[in-house]
Amino acid sequence: MRHDVQKVYNLRLPEPYLLKLKFIAGNTPGSMQRFCLDALLPAIDAEIERLTGKPG
Repeated sequence: MRHDVQKVYNLRLPEPYLLKLKFIAGNTPGSMQRFCLDALLPAIDAEIERLTGKPG
């Protein structure tokens, strides 16, 4: 596993949430991608730690 490699993952969102995400991105300095990464990566790490007892 390499930390410098980025992979694409498509995410299906209900239309209201996509519109909300676009609104957030349009009214903040960050992008939709940045907003999702900032929310998702810590959640993934927390779930890995919960499941394994080891930091993600």
